[in-house]
Order: sequence, then structure tokens, then C-alpha cells
Amino acid sequence: MNEALKPHKILLQRCDKLGDTVLILPMIATLRARYPDAQIDALTSGVGAEILSLHPDITKVHRYKVGSGLKALWQLSRQLKSENYILYIAVWNHPEMAWVGRLAGIPLRIGDASNPSLRWLYTHPFRQNWGNMTMHWASLNFSLLTPLFRADAKGPVFLKYPISVGVHGDAETEANVALKIGNIDHDARIRVAIFLGTGGTNSPIPESAILRLISLLTEAGSYHILLCGQSATPTLMGLTQSNIRNLIGKTSLPELIAWIRQSDIYVGPDTGPTQIASMMGKPIVFFSSVKPNPPAYWGPLSPAFRIIREEYRCQRFCATDGCRSSCFDFLTGDRLYTEVLALEKQRSEHRLWSPSESAAVRIRHTLRILIVCHHSTEWEIAMKTKEAFAQKGILVWTLYCRNPSFRGAFQLIDLIKKYNINVIHGPFLPRRIMTLVRWVMGVWYKYPSPLWVKAGVMPDTSEKQLISMYRQLWS
Repeated sequence: MNEALKPHKILLQRCDKLGDTVLILPMIATLRARYPDAQIDALTSGVGAEILSLHPDITKVHRYKVGSGLKALWQLSRQLKSENYILYIAVWNHPEMAWVGRLAGIPLRIGDASNPSLRWLYTHPFRQNWGNMTMHWASLNFSLLTPLFRADAKGPVFLKYPISVGVHGDAETEANVALKIGNIDHDARIRVAIFLGTGGTNSPIPESAILRLISLLTEAGSYHILLCGQSATPTLMGLTQSNIRNLIGKTSLPELIAWIRQSDIYVGPDTGPTQIASMMGKPIVFFSSVKPNPPAYWGPLSPAFRIIREEYRCQRFCATDGCRSSCFDFLTGDRLYTEVLALEKQRSEHRLWSPSESAAVRIRHTLRILIVCHHSTEWEIAMKTKEAFAQKGILVWTLYCRNPSFRGAFQLIDLIKKYNINVIHGPFLPRRIMTLVRWVMGVWYKYPSPLWVKAGVMPDTSEKQLISMYRQLWS
């Protein structure tokens, strides 16, 4: 991109869900630092507009619902054309969002180059590495700014840590909520915000676990509970204990932001408000339920958190079968309480993780490794590796395959679906087999293809060495 051209009007697009919108906040901060005098506007969904309209660096917010039809898309493009934008950054590479920049006649357009049918619509396409399971989604979004930083764009520019940049709220609302919560000097109880769910695609924490957690926190006597969410069962909505502030269905987004800001610890599933707490750097007990949503992509960015994820126990393939609450029997109130206690201890002792340490925790909760063995010696090494990695918190499965065939390829696919495998160590596996496996997973199931490592792995491999090797291969 021509460095002599300084865009004075920038349009940043993310017409998606709340959590996705929250993860572009670091991009806004960087654009403002790079172009301090530019007008930065946003093109986003209705729920995205609720949070971006609060941001002081966003001048104007355009609302658009993807799928509204050709007439609505044409009207939007005419409206944007009249704004005379110089630079358009399409974070969500949806076909409508790729076309609108061109239809609006915006001269500089940045977007993802992964889809050949859309890349020609951008003047500066940049290929994002969506398969890299060692990178957080906020950093992958940020890589779209590479053409602004590198004229050659030979290598991605990733977000420098810390990623958390805070979340802006409404000043009056923040003051009112601070007044309602009371002076912390007169109430030393630990404020635990428990988010129940938004009714979206991600699974909430089971009600039985929430009720048990509330009971244990109440018995402890040192916790003030903030119950948040859009809706819940009559049992949860009817809780009126003295140590509970029941906010279910009673908050706007600015109010929810303010209440989260007042919390000491946040407990919630992988959803938009949880990403808000993450961007604030709040200590989080994070429930990651769905197989296609690994914590390395979507996990907390806070310096202290606990991840609860055991999706490998579920036999269902979430990418096609969906998720059911019956898959989450392992998530109990006692387990949540244990994680809250551990998090509070870490917080009170000021043992906060560095950005690299927190990234390692997210990756550790993401890696699902399969070691394919060809003969007995490899099998013995694989079993020792499995045991050694288990002590590090890394999950490994093994498969003995003497004569790999196309039938064996479908055996691999079944194991990938069953245990959510994302790395396969198989030095002897034929390329045609792995090509079929990766094609079926990526094209047929539209699921991240597993990383194929053409080398074995030894029991004495450290976690740091392992992550470093995977990062290099994924890049």
C-alpha cells in the first residue's frame, strides 16, 4: 500500500455476532494510533452497533443485517458511496461484505484472500491463516492490517501483546451501576458475575451446575453474586437471596458492560459478554463446550483464567450434529466452585500470567494429538509419550496402523470427529491418505483440517518445544 496515501476516512466492517465484534477492538486502537486524524466508521450488525456506538474512536456506525437481500445491499452500497471512504477493511469475509466495498467504489479495500471467488474484490487481499490453532482470533483479525504496515505483505503482522484493550461503556450508566453496587470499602465480599447465556449458538452452563455453584458461594458467605443473562428458567429468574443481585433480562448492553466491570471474577460460557470480560482483563472461569471453537481461538485474554473443556468425552460431532446439554455431565457446581477458589487464590496472590503464559494455557486446552504407529517400537514410544504429555495437561491418543489404506483414512476421520483431533503425528502415512483426510474434514465437513506432522514426537519433548514446532508448521 502506498505509504504516501493517508486515508482520512476508514470503514471497518464486522457484521457478525457480539463476541466477533468485541475481538476487533484492538484493530480500532491500532488504526487510531496509526492514523490519529482519520475518521473511523464501522459497518456492523445490530448487536455490534450497540458496543461500537460506545467507542470514542468510532465516529459513525452503519447497521446492516447480512441476508437482507439484493435491494438492501444495493441501498447500503449507495449510502456508503456517498460517504467517500478511502479505505475499507472487511474483517468478516462474507460475500455480501466483500461486494459492498467494491459497489461503494471505495478505492482501497482490504480483505481475506482465502476465497478465490472473493479475493479479486479487494485491492489489497491478504491471506489469513485460519487453520493456525496457536493464534487467537483477535490476532488473526489483526493480521488483516498487514498491508497497512508492510508494503510487500510477505509476512503477517500479528497483534502485539497484551491483546486486551478494555471495553468502553456509557459514562452515566457506569456511574449509576457503581452507585448501586456500593462502596467496596464497606463490602469486602468478592463479586462474582455469573453469565447464563444469550440464547445464541454456544451452549450455556447447565442450570444444575449454576444452582449448585450459587449454593456453595452462599454457604461460604464471602461472595456477592451478580446473575446476568438475557433469559433463564423461572427457578433462576426467581432467585432473590440477599447476596444475589438478579439482573437476568434486566440489563441493556451498556448496563451489562458496567456490571461486568464491577465484578472481581466472571463465570460464563464462550459467548459475547464473556469476550467483553476477557477484553477487560477480568479473571474468568471459561466454559468451552463446542468442538469447532477451540480455546486457542476464542479463549480468555485475561492474565488469570480457568478453562473447562472436555469435548472429547462427547461422541457427537458438533460441526454437523449440534450440541446437547447431556454432553456436559462433567460440568458440575462443585467443579465450578473449585475453579472459582483457585482463581481467587491466584488473583489474591497476584500470580498473573504473562501474555505468552496465558497463550500457552489456551493452546494446552486446545491440542488434541493423535500418534499413528507403524510397528511395535513406535507404539512403545507413543505410549510413553502419551503418559508424559498427560502429566503436562496435553491430551494424546494412539493408533496402531500396520498397513495404511483408504479404509484407514476413514478410520482416521472417525477418530478426528470423535476426539476432536487437530494434530496427527504419522511419519509413514502416505500423502494420498492425508490429502483425503484433510479434504474430507475441510471441504465436506467444513471443519479445521488436522495438522499433519511428518515426524514422531518423543516423551521428553517439552511443552514449549511442542508449541514452537506446531506454530512453525501451521504458519
